[in-house]
Amino acid sequence: TKQLLMLDADGVAFDRVYRFTSWPGATWRPEERPLPVQLMLRMKNRKETGLGLPLPGGNAMIGQDTADGPLLAGQFKFENSAVGAPFDLILQDSRQVEVSPMLVSQVSKGAKKRDTEMVYSIEAVNNSAAPAVFELRLMDYGRIYKVTRSTVKPVARDGGRVMPVVLAPGERRTLSYTLLVKE
Repeated sequence: TKQLLMLDADGVAFDRVYRFTSWPGATWRPEERPLPVQLMLRMKNRKETGLGLPLPGGNAMIGQDTADGPLLAGQFKFENSAVGAPFDLILQDSRQVEVSPMLVSQVSKGAKKRDTEMVYSIEAVNNSAAPAVFELRLMDYGRIYKVTRSTVKPVARDGGRVMPVVLAPGERRTLSYTLLVKE
């Protein structure tokens, strides 16, 4: 069976979040920098924020009214969202916030040199005229790691850890962290 759900919700409250995802062992070539980040709309699936319905996963579109008529703002896939749950929609890559990530060092550790300590530096810059919520997301992908040092305290979110900061217009900030990866 096929299911079609049309949800026409005006005035849904959301926050713009700019996210860059990194993972243990990631490297980037200098000529690739700076990199764009993902622009997400973060909502809460509650009546008071304009939603409040169980949302089965699928495809969705976001439209915006303009002086020239309706405009398609984005298309995306999303997972099921229960009432009351947070709801993130990843729209597109954005250069409103850019990052220059770098693996600073990588050293074998432990008695048999099987563990690896990796030091990362991620410079984020807000290219917009408004403050920007930025998250550096550290993915696990089944590898066991521990954040041993960081400039921003990581918090658990979406199957990984994120380091959230608010960047002022034009602000450039470096987030550093050290991972100990257990093999």
